[in-house]
Amino acid sequence: MIIYADRGTENSVTRDIQYALRWNHADPFQEISSFIYGSSNRNTRIERFWRNMRDMAGNTWINHFEDMADYGIIDISDIVHIECITYCFLQLIDSELDGVARHWNEHRIRKCKNVDLPARKPDVLYFQPETFLARNYKMPLNGSLVAIERQYGQNPPVRGVSIEFEELAGHLIRQNNLAYPPPPRDDAI
Repeated sequence: MIIYADRGTENSVTRDIQYALRWNHADPFQEISSFIYGSSNRNTRIERFWRNMRDMAGNTWINHFEDMADYGIIDISDIVHIECITYCFLQLIDSELDGVARHWNEHRIRKCKNVDLPARKPDVLYFQPETFLARNYKMPLNGSLVAIERQYGQNPPVRGVSIEFEELAGHLIRQNNLAYPPPPRDDAI
């Protein structure tokens, strides 16, 4: 399988993962042939997804953090401020993004006039492609996903911040009898 993508910054990670997963395959699309950069006219669906994601969750947070910077509450060039924001808001943002992903995977894809694609929900198409006479493009991995992740991946910090910052934040939370994470979204804001 080949992945076509534009030169957006998010696609460099996708490219590296695709190379790693397809490196030892014995077919014409192995190794560096498994990923091709191209124009973004092929990814209208993903561009639509990015727009939906911003409308459903992203714009709220972008505007909120821009307002905080405009009012001098945070300095985005200060790593401590970035770690504070990450520590306080990451779980909330992740939760909203999980909702966006659920919504996207359960929405109905309409039939296109000039494209021969099945019109169904992404989750159903992925898990049951044969039901709609679609081809199952999943490929077996050489080895376990855990082993591949261990070899090529890196575990991100649990709360997205450095160990030192997490220790300091934990100390301040205990010292001031605070709740973490704050229960409703508005308490974090």
